[in-house]
Amino acid sequence: MKRKFVKVMFFGALALSTVTYVGCKDYDDDVKGLQEQIDNINNKGADVTTEAMNAAINSAVAGLQSQLDAIASKADKTALDELKKTVSEMQTALGNKADAAKLAELQKKLDEAIAKVDASIETSVAEAKKALQAKIDELEAKLEQADVDAAKQVAKDLADAKKEMQELSRANGDQIKILFEKIDGLEGINAKIEALQEADKKFVSIDQLNEYMNSDAVKDYVEAALVDYLTSAEVTDKVNAVRTYVDGVFRTKMMAEISQKYLSLETYNKDMEDLNEKIKNYVSTEDATYKKIFTDIQTLTDYQDQTIKALVKELADNKTIEQANKVAGALEDIQTLIGNVALCAKTSDLAAYVKSNDLNDAIDTHLTSKFEAYDADITTIKKRLLALEIDVDGLKSMVQSVTFIPSSADGKVSFYSYYVIPEGKTDKVLVASNNKVVVKFRVSPISAAEKFFENYTATFDGQEFTRAIDIFKGEGKVENKDEGIISFVLSTQTESSHAVCLNVVSKKSVPENAETVDKGTDYFTDINSDYFPVIVTTKTIESLEVVSDNSAVDNIYWNNSSSKIDYKEGYALKAKFVGDEASTPATVLTSDENPIDLSKFGKPVYNFNEIPAAAPDGKPTIENEDGAYKIIDGVLSLVKYEDENASNSKKARVVATVTVKDGSTVLKTFKSTPYAEVTAKKYAVKSQEVTDITVAFNGKEDQTLPVVLAYQALGITEAQYEKLPQANFNFKTTTGIRFAFKEGTTKNELVVLVPKGTKANVNENVGAILDVKVSDTQNFTLNLKKVTVTLDKSAYKLTWNGNVVTVSTPIAGSVSLMPQFTNDAVGFESNLATLFENYAAIAESAENVGASIEFSLKDKITGVTIEGNKLKITNAYDNTSAEDIVVEAKVIAKSADNKDYALAENTMSATFSLTGVTTTWVWDNTTAKSIIKIGSDNYTESFPLAKGIKWTCGGKTMWENGTASKASATTILLSVLGLEAPVYTITEDDKQYVEIDKTGNLKVKTLGTAIVRNITVTITAESRWGTIVDYANNKTVTVKIDMNKESSAIN
Repeated sequence: MKRKFVKVMFFGALALSTVTYVGCKDYDDDVKGLQEQIDNINNKGADVTTEAMNAAINSAVAGLQSQLDAIASKADKTALDELKKTVSEMQTALGNKADAAKLAELQKKLDEAIAKVDASIETSVAEAKKALQAKIDELEAKLEQADVDAAKQVAKDLADAKKEMQELSRANGDQIKILFEKIDGLEGINAKIEALQEADKKFVSIDQLNEYMNSDAVKDYVEAALVDYLTSAEVTDKVNAVRTYVDGVFRTKMMAEISQKYLSLETYNKDMEDLNEKIKNYVSTEDATYKKIFTDIQTLTDYQDQTIKALVKELADNKTIEQANKVAGALEDIQTLIGNVALCAKTSDLAAYVKSNDLNDAIDTHLTSKFEAYDADITTIKKRLLALEIDVDGLKSMVQSVTFIPSSADGKVSFYSYYVIPEGKTDKVLVASNNKVVVKFRVSPISAAEKFFENYTATFDGQEFTRAIDIFKGEGKVENKDEGIISFVLSTQTESSHAVCLNVVSKKSVPENAETVDKGTDYFTDINSDYFPVIVTTKTIESLEVVSDNSAVDNIYWNNSSSKIDYKEGYALKAKFVGDEASTPATVLTSDENPIDLSKFGKPVYNFNEIPAAAPDGKPTIENEDGAYKIIDGVLSLVKYEDENASNSKKARVVATVTVKDGSTVLKTFKSTPYAEVTAKKYAVKSQEVTDITVAFNGKEDQTLPVVLAYQALGITEAQYEKLPQANFNFKTTTGIRFAFKEGTTKNELVVLVPKGTKANVNENVGAILDVKVSDTQNFTLNLKKVTVTLDKSAYKLTWNGNVVTVSTPIAGSVSLMPQFTNDAVGFESNLATLFENYAAIAESAENVGASIEFSLKDKITGVTIEGNKLKITNAYDNTSAEDIVVEAKVIAKSADNKDYALAENTMSATFSLTGVTTTWVWDNTTAKSIIKIGSDNYTESFPLAKGIKWTCGGKTMWENGTASKASATTILLSVLGLEAPVYTITEDDKQYVEIDKTGNLKVKTLGTAIVRNITVTITAESRWGTIVDYANNKTVTVKIDMNKESSAIN
């Protein structure tokens, strides 16, 4: 029975890791974006970044892996690998909604894998437990003999050893399976986060919308109707609007999943605890509808957990497949509903992109109608699960684990007892203690927390491996039922430190070996929490210090009647104890973290310090020179102000005493160390010049350098300064180089702020001023004098790549480009980054300071463009003015006034020449004719002017005998180079006598008269790629017409 129960109990760890989220059918969503929200989340008072998620998850995985390694190291590797593989197969099957028959098959395989691990682990675990028990016995013996100080470390070591024993006692195949499941589930969240981040990075243009929406990383978090809203005309930044919506749906699901994952870990992890607190803060900033949706997702996730447990129990108990299939069907519907509900969440971040009230209202209406339907579905699901006898209300929940939640970084629970030895006595008397401390535990499942104290008896020191010692008492209550938190007010009378755990026993239970079990009856429960050290500190006070924020103040101003020193400011008691080393710092007796009852300590009494007389019969010296001072209720002031003769340079010193009483009986009076000697002075405003600040240029972010204050010269102590209200700081310069508070400071730390883009320069007499009010009687001023911004221009010097560039000078070179031909066009392209051998290094250096390498054309030329680092030349190239194609490269940042600021000394210029597109005019002397004669014998014929002429490129013919070439291996289409076929040009007068068709065939017009005329025909060809070779002298044909003669007779 126990084996089956354990499987059921822990299989819920699969729940959150197996959800398959589906897209909405007809509902919208207006939720906030993960990446955008991550950038701006601090504005909402939370810090749920992907970095925070990953860090917390990795921390939890590391903790689980440590547990797994400790157990798995004792098992056979082959058996372990088989178990891990089977666990993965089961998770995949649940996620893919496999039917019960398939799950039953996997359950049987899982049982077999667990049995193999158990068989391989038994002997090694037994040996390890034996060795560890010997260590525990030794530590317990040491604890009984150790003195108070030594006992603290022994108790911690003992708690660690007993926690290790607890882990060894769970060293079996079932526990390894559980750890495999939990690690896989957490790593699965990280994988989802990383996948969506990558998808977001690639989605930069609205043209990529369909690809983005249908990607594996996004498709479960997107709904087409809402995308239609977010890509409508009312939205200007469509990409970020869609990305914010998708990322918001994702974030809503992940936050709910992470919260539930941590609650099911059954182990404390501070990083996950902190992350869950941030998630709660984040959700609290949203509206009521969002909070309801988030709560519903958590509720459904709990239902899912309970349903998976029920499904596994059906399989483990070999119930009917029909019943198991009903449970599996319910699980599938829960998984679908989780995705649907999350898609109906809307957070405030989307408002940055949805500016139209009408559009916002339309989205709200759409989402509300969808969510109302899904909210009703949750009620239906619950009824369905109850009908399947699944305990979704947790009425039958049995406590599976109780985890100690430490309140301090070292995981200790601390009790303090302080004693004094009365004057003339030898026995110490207890005068202060914290005999009650609150300790907290997390109950799993969380549903068992609400009625924990009705169903269970909880005691401390129910030790699992040694005898119980009933010396700690605890009054318990349910601290937070929604998170499964219970707490106890722990008290003790012991003076010894111990390793302690919480023991939980069910009040009504059925023993594990019962023959029959009635449905719904609790199983027997007797479990312990993890062990934790309870450190009991007992100390005898030897001396007391009455701490004051003004203990080091050493002046009063006689020319200002408001100048006084209040020693009660920052009051605290610090103690040195009997046996402390001289170098041991004094200990604060009470604090928020360790509140101690100091009711037996009287209020400090402040008086002038007395110096004992040197001679036995002499009088003590009272440190109040000439009686110039008075002290009333801890406040030191002058008797006479505005009286230089009576007060100037007079000195005094104050000391505090504390009396410890038990009722009316004085136990001991402690005299504190006297405060600083005070001298009366004439007040003048103090000032400090801040100078010789040097910082390197940065166009990426503001530069800040710490300001070191000369506290003494400014007439203030560091402690006083740190407590000044920030309203007392008057920053007279609010732009340019100036003083500012260090970001996030709680101690008024100051910086010199150099705005990003401040140009390199030696800034003399900056003139930034900060006035600080210390009190009504005291001020000081800071004056910022000299700030130097440096720029090493040589760090941004580009150098030519000699393999690509023909170098003319260090800043000028030439590059030849080869054409790229396709069937449709010719073009040129060059990766400009390859021009420089150090491009990558300079680009990185530039990026680090917010700069970049920018390329530009010196002169604009049609068909020549630069896109990023790519120079592109298309067949639209038109350079009739024969301008050089000159590309200039500069390393540019934006200055503080948002103008271009060159970081490199010089502009680099590369002149590009185009090769491979030179065209040639080929005149075949055997067939081509420069003179055509037309006489009475042939004037009716047609004369081909272009016969014997070819226009070629790279040896391939583009046009021949008056006709453009067709595509073949030996030709190039004119259109590929963006060229037109040549045309035939004659004068307007000549057009009366002849006509020429497009292919260059010339005919004489019939005019009825004998024509005698010479006509010059120019075959006009133009190439945008430069001069046509051999064209200039071979472009005209002379036509001689004399119809009074035969053609052969024409000269």
